[in-house]
Amino acid sequence: MTGSPAAAEARTPLGMSPWLSKELRRIFHSPNGCQGSTPHQQGRDQRMTQIAFHVGIDVAKDRLDVAILETGELFTVDNTEAGYAALVERLSDNEIGAIGVEASGGYERAVLKALWQAGLPVRRINPHRLRQFARAAGINAKNDRIDARLIARFLATLPVHPVELDPSLQLVIELVTARRQLQAELSRVNNQAEHVRDAALKRLAKRRATRLSADILLLDKRIAQAIAADPALAQRDRLLRSTPSVGPVLSATLIALLPELGRLSNRQITRPGRARPL
Repeated sequence: MTGSPAAAEARTPLGMSPWLSKELRRIFHSPNGCQGSTPHQQGRDQRMTQIAFHVGIDVAKDRLDVAILETGELFTVDNTEAGYAALVERLSDNEIGAIGVEASGGYERAVLKALWQAGLPVRRINPHRLRQFARAAGINAKNDRIDARLIARFLATLPVHPVELDPSLQLVIELVTARRQLQAELSRVNNQAEHVRDAALKRLAKRRATRLSADILLLDKRIAQAIAADPALAQRDRLLRSTPSVGPVLSATLIALLPELGRLSNRQITRPGRARPL
C-alpha cells in the first residue's frame, strides 16, 4: 500500500487501521484458511474439542448453508423445522462460541428463533457490515459457500450482540420488511411504466402503483402503532427522530435493521453519523 498513513487509514472500511485490514486479507488469502485437519493438526484433535467454534449460516429460501470456522466443515440443511432440528442436534455436540445468521429479507427469522430456543448463542449479522468486512479482506467473489465461511470469520473477528427475540421488535421487523418489499415493487412498477407505450399497459401500471402506494400507507400506520405500543421502542423512535433528517420511515427502518440501537446511550444514538441507514 502506498501513500501516507493518513491516506491509508481513509481508504480502510469500518475505520479499521491499515494493519487490521492487512491482517484480514492475510487470514482470508491463507491457503490453509478454510481447510480441515492436516497431519500436523492431528495431535491437536483432543484440544479442538475445547475450542469455542464460530459458525456461519447463509440463509436461502429453501436451505441453510453452514460453515464451522475452526474445523473447515461445510454442510447444508433444509430451511424447514426438520432442518433446524438437524442443525441444532449437529451443533449441540460442540462447544459453540457464536452462530452468525445474515439478515436475509425475513428468511432468517425461523432459524434464529429455533437456535435461540435451543439455547445456542445466535447472532443476526448486518449484511452491510458483512460486505464491508469482505471488502476490507479483499474478497469480491460471491457464492453461498464463501458467504457461510465469511460470516463465521466475521464473528471470530468482530463482536456481535446476541439476538433478542422481543415480540414487539419482531413485529416491527416483520412490518418494516414487508414495507421495504412493497416499496421495491412500487419502484419496479413505476420504472416499467416509463418504458411502455401501450395505453392499456400504462393504465394497468398506474392502478398497480396506486394500490401499492395505498398498501404502503397502511403499513406506515401499522408500524407507527407497533412502535408506539412498546415503551422501549417508542423511546428509541423519539431519540432517532430528534436527529436531523431522520423521519418516521427511516427511524422505523433503523429500529428494525439495527436492533443494537437499544444498547446505546441517548448521546450515542444522537451522535452525528452514529446511526447509518443500510
